[in-house]
Order: sequence, then structure tokens, then C-alpha cells
Amino acid sequence: QLANGINRIIAPEVVLPGGDLTNGPTIGSGPWSMEEYKRESIRFERNLAYYETGVSGLAGLEILAIPDSSTRIAAILTGRVDLTPLDVNAYSQLKGNSASLTIQKFPEQGTGAVFVFNTVRAPFDQVDLRRAVLHGIDPWSAIDKVSYGIGDVSMGSPVLDLDWLLSKDHMKGYLGNQYEAKKLLLENGESTPIAFSLKVADYGDIYLNLADEYKEMLDGVGFSVDIETLNPRSYVEDLWQGGEFQAFFGPVPPVDNPNAYLFGLLHSEGRWNITGNVDVTLDELIEKQAITQADRKEIVLDIQEHVMDQALMFMPVTGTRIWAWNGRVSGFHPNVVASEYYYWARLKDGGDFR
Repeated sequence: QLANGINRIIAPEVVLPGGDLTNGPTIGSGPWSMEEYKRESIRFERNLAYYETGVSGLAGLEILAIPDSSTRIAAILTGRVDLTPLDVNAYSQLKGNSASLTIQKFPEQGTGAVFVFNTVRAPFDQVDLRRAVLHGIDPWSAIDKVSYGIGDVSMGSPVLDLDWLLSKDHMKGYLGNQYEAKKLLLENGESTPIAFSLKVADYGDIYLNLADEYKEMLDGVGFSVDIETLNPRSYVEDLWQGGEFQAFFGPVPPVDNPNAYLFGLLHSEGRWNITGNVDVTLDELIEKQAITQADRKEIVLDIQEHVMDQALMFMPVTGTRIWAWNGRVSGFHPNVVASEYYYWARLKDGGDFR
């Protein structure tokens, strides 16, 4: 786990006197020096001795703890803060109503909700029926209708950069084609509608509303979907631990780096591989990407293609962080894979407070 951004190697003699680092000493070699720590804020200043020229891009950075969404909105509108995260409600309030702000959505790959098939249980022991389900679902339409367009669509794995993901056009080769869905069901030869149970984790209205959208889409191509809602405890015990499902839709276990996702959820011997799929080709690709540097990106793309082609699982709505900032902010490009936070050091002063 040393590749995780929140982990650091610390000399034991620093920790032993107090048992932890709550009261310091705060020692490091990063681009920032912590100048002040309070319960409600942390203030950093540029580390002038940092080895990389021009980093950090700001002379100082102050992070305020503002838990209330409406207070954060007021703070960004009045200039109390220059940059703030938004929740869905705040996004709907500010979108199109504040010319002084830049508002962008940043997908957080590896977080979100997955649609998973049990590949050893009828009817989804047949790959063509799994493919028909994927073609029957238009996840982009569902995102637009249910969550203000907030969210992306992917195979699901965290990646090191966005160009490691299959493009939207590529993903559309597997998803959202009702003609292809109906064709696959017809060629399969089974009488329609084909019934199955879709178990859905009740983590809030967005999950339930998205599931209803998927049901309507799938019922329209020749399936008969029975939605069964599970509370969070049953979702974990019945599905992730018990494997009692034909298909389900719900949040993915917390994984924040590519290997944790690929080995944990997709490898045949993975701890969280609940599809029942045993795939030597996929296992070899997963193992190969973990030990290579030169062509790792291409292998990760091949893994995504293989998973989508075999219709094992996918993420119809990724986690997404929404940020708003004013004209003083420049160079904000967050990538939080593996809990990384170095992007804060790349921030620059835009010099324009409108």
C-alpha cells in the first residue's frame, strides 16, 4: 500500500515520544510547509527548499473546514474563498447563474455504482444475454435525467490518467443500442420477456431512481426486470459476501488504486470477485499490467475492452467531484487516484478577481 498517496514512511523515533503525530513534529520534504493548524482551518506556505522549480505555484494556501453547503456557496460568491467543492443541490443552484465562477465536474474513477452480473447463475451464465442487458441500458441518458448530468460511465477501475480510459465513443460500442439488444435476444432463441431480479442498494434516491430508469429501458427491449431493494447491511451480506443475486446495482467497495480494483474485483482469485467468472486471459492481463511500465496503459485499455466484451460488470455512474472557483484560480486539475493530492501544488494565482 505504499503507492497510496496518504501513506508516508516515518522514522519510529519521531512517533515514539507521543504515540502519534497529532501534536507534531510536522516534518516533511513536500512542496508545502504547514504554518498554522486550527480546528477550523489549516494554513500552508510554500516550501522554498523544495527540489522542483516553480512548485508550489502559490505562495500560500489556506484550507477552511466549511461543512454546510449553503455556507460554502455564500463563501465562494462573496470571495471569502476562491475554490470550493459543490454537492448536487449547490451545483443545480449555481449552474448558469454565476458568470463570475468556473464550475467543472471531475470524475473520480474507481468510485461510484457498479452493475454486476452473476455469470454462473441463469440467465446470465449466457454471455449474449449479459451483452443484451448492456446494449439495453443507455447510462448517459439515465445520468442526465436523474442526476443533472453528474457522473461518467466506465468499466469502473481507477486509472492513472483519463487517457487510460476507454473513450465515450468506444463505450457506446457496448452500451445503449436497443436494436442490438433486441437482435441478441432474438438470436438467443429464448422466449421473451426474459425475467430476472435486479437487486439495488438503497443508499438514497439516486440509486433507486437510476435503477428505475434501467428497468424501463430493459423492459422495453425484451427483459422483465423485478427490482428488489436492499438496505446497506443486506447489500453487503447478501451480495458481496453471500453472492445471492442474478444482477445487482450498488456502490463499489472502497478501492483507490488500479491494482486493488483489478486484483480484488476482476481477477479470478480476487477477494471481491463475485461475478463467478474464471477467465485465464483476463487474469494474465491483470497480472501483466502490475509488473510492466512501458505498455501498462495499453494493457489496462485491453482489460477494459475484455471486461466490457464479456459483459462482466461496468460502472453506469462514476463518482464525481464538482468544484467551483473564481478568476484568482489557475491550473486546477484534480486527480485523486490512490488518494493523491499533489495537484494542490500545481495551483497558480490567476490574478483576476471578477
